Amino acid sequence: MLVFQLGLLLCLLLVCSLAPGFYCVRKLPWSPMEKLSGGVGLSLVLLYLASWGIYCFIPRGAGGAFVAVSLISVLLAILARQDLARLLRSFRVRRAVWGYAFLLLWTVVILAMIRNYSGLDWGGDWLEHFQRSLFFLHRFPTDTPILGGYELPARPPMMNLLAAFFLAQTQDRFDLFQVASAFLNVLLFLPCCLMLPALGLARRPRTLPLVALFAFSPVVMVVKMSVMR
Repeated sequence: MLVFQLGLLLCLLLVCSLAPGFYCVRKLPWSPMEKLSGGVGLSLVLLYLASWGIYCFIPRGAGGAFVAVSLISVLLAILARQDLARLLRSFRVRRAVWGYAFLLLWTVVILAMIRNYSGLDWGGDWLEHFQRSLFFLHRFPTDTPILGGYELPARPPMMNLLAAFFLAQTQDRFDLFQVASAFLNVLLFLPCCLMLPALGLARRPRTLPLVALFAFSPVVMVVKMSVMR
């Protein structure tokens, strides 16, 4: 069952994090990497607005509304399939996608190695944001205490609403929450690939050094392992 839910989660993450925004930007006079990064960024904004609207205006039947948003994303992916195919034929886009896939696997493997969170309150940080996501998913009372003594407005809600969007269509498990968080956090790699020409690498922007920086830099890894705020 967990394997099925994990597979469904990854499919939802792939489609919903790209298709809605890419459908909107695919005809713009941008480079392939700009379309990839812009499509992902706009998709996340649209998912956030949809999730927030569902939370505010659909108190009942929210699960069906989340599924409807995912089905719309699938439909947009089908309508934009030719543009997506052209996008993936770009050499820079393929290198960025492979680099992202490696970093996602790298991050998930590191997460799987952690048997117990301790030191610097990392365990509390993960559990706090998991609780915040469950708050939006299950519509807890507004005065529900958040782990660590925080109030709900102490953190921006975007990441938690996005996590609730995906958990609503799979299951409210902590391990699925971690995979969704890792997927969304590692997306930071794509705009960094887009910035490589600005660093004087316009002719032959190399992705491998950036992948190594993300994978082996303690600072970057801590940012990726933290839940996005």
